[in-house]
Amino acid sequence: SLAGTRNLVVFLEALHQVLQVQPDIAQRIRLDIYGSLDATSNNSIRSLGLYSLIVHHGLVDRQKALLAMGSVDCLLLIQNLSSFSSETIPSKVYEYFFSNRPILGLVYRNNELAAMLTAYSHFVAQADSVDGVKEQLLKILSLYKTTPFLWSTGQAATYTTARAVSQLLTLADRNLG
Repeated sequence: SLAGTRNLVVFLEALHQVLQVQPDIAQRIRLDIYGSLDATSNNSIRSLGLYSLIVHHGLVDRQKALLAMGSVDCLLLIQNLSSFSSETIPSKVYEYFFSNRPILGLVYRNNELAAMLTAYSHFVAQADSVDGVKEQLLKILSLYKTTPFLWSTGQAATYTTARAVSQLLTLADRNLG
């Protein structure tokens, strides 16, 4: 859900700038939004004239959201523009990793999250940098035009349920023993 400093404004401005340079791309881009759409993002969509590219699905059940995540070309992860974002890893990141889809992460002063995304060949830009987001969008669009855009990090999954359970059991054994 979008609210406060976690909104689409920077992303939309970057997308708008990309469309100014490559208007033909508008026919191949769609931004599906699941969950709430805040007033700030909605105002940005309206002022930039991007309504034709947006599909707002509203709140949906978890199963439908997971199915949608697995079928998109690229997932968008946005962190709040606040100091606590530099110290936290959103739980949504792990759901996104499990989906095995490319991720465009808009991170806010969080080197650990940026490193996690980069280590698995995802795309990272600072959440408050229109130019950085624009650069990553152009990179994604270029790859999409010139490759089948099938996603694979070429590595075994680091974040798996089996690994998490194993680590929890090891910790429990240590604490009980």
